[in-house]
Amino acid sequence: IITVFLFGLLNGRQLDNVHKQLIRSQTEAINNLDQYRDLFKNASEGIFRCTSTGKLLEANPSMLRLIGLHESDVRTLRRNSIRDLLKPGEWDALVNRLNSGQLHTSGEFQLQGLDAVSHWIHLSLHIHAEHDDIEGIVVDFSERRQLENKLSILAAHDPLTGLLNRRELERLLQESIDGEG
Repeated sequence: IITVFLFGLLNGRQLDNVHKQLIRSQTEAINNLDQYRDLFKNASEGIFRCTSTGKLLEANPSMLRLIGLHESDVRTLRRNSIRDLLKPGEWDALVNRLNSGQLHTSGEFQLQGLDAVSHWIHLSLHIHAEHDDIEGIVVDFSERRQLENKLSILAAHDPLTGLLNRRELERLLQESIDGEG
């Protein structure tokens, strides 16, 4: 009887320890999920999940702003496709690369938002096989592209007259002589 009592007491303590470990593990998982949710919600990059046809399933606030939706427009999100926001064929080319065995694909594209605002973006995709969907990250580099264009214009034109400068004229002349122009 004493052995049974001691065995029961030992078993009870082990069950308490297992229960405490489960609670700790569950609390840690909830904290990790909260951290992921905060990262998703507060990221400056657009993060989204979509089907292979581009139908948007989920997007963070940065992605919503980029495509011209407000956070309150989440209900209309699923009616939109990222395929429709890119030039024809670009989405299909990306998905074909993923379907050909590449784990990850990316490129630079011009995205036309639902608000008719155009953005230059770096789009990075990977297949999330567990859920049979695609996850993507979008970085808007429109400002950088505009600055590059301004610098290019400044490098090729005289700042006072706005006419082509000598260096640009020589480059164009050389292109013409070489048969490229």
